[in-house]
Amino acid sequence: MILSQIWSLFTAPTKKVEKINFYELVLVCWIFYIIKTTYSVVLHNFSLTFKHFSFWPSSISFFESQVFLYWTLIGCIFYPIYLLLIKEIWVFIINFFKEVFNIDADSRLAEELLMTSFSSHILLAIPVIGIFFHQLVHLIYLYLGLRKRMLMSRLQSILVIISPFLFIALFAFFIIVVFVVFISILQY
Repeated sequence: MILSQIWSLFTAPTKKVEKINFYELVLVCWIFYIIKTTYSVVLHNFSLTFKHFSFWPSSISFFESQVFLYWTLIGCIFYPIYLLLIKEIWVFIINFFKEVFNIDADSRLAEELLMTSFSSHILLAIPVIGIFFHQLVHLIYLYLGLRKRMLMSRLQSILVIISPFLFIALFAFFIIVVFVVFISILQY
């Protein structure tokens, strides 16, 4: 009896579900980031408690410990702003490549792809390895969204995903070249 009622919950026709907006999603992502921050601080305090034993490395100074704690808490406080910034950057990149590749898609589709890929924040609740899996699944969701929803080819999707890394590498190369030229001018 109970099993049939539970089964009917899954098989019954559902009402039209309203999509959550981006700011509600940011709030949910922030909750998972707070969970990640909490266990980071707890694990850090645990390591400080047991650093006096001979088998535990005691290379962390008090100052480094304080910097870690303040940096972690400040990162937790400003995480929604970080997510909004990341959203704007990715929307710009996706829409830019959509125009470059001449893909006919809705302009709001990029935001929907990001909202789907931000669902990977649930993996932040897993201690230690959750951060890695969160980043990996985020990129996989983004890749699949570009392939299936925007109908990009494999190469186009990969290019969109690695473009921020290429831009950062080119920017770092530019800064290094400018620095080297500036130093060489100062020597003469």
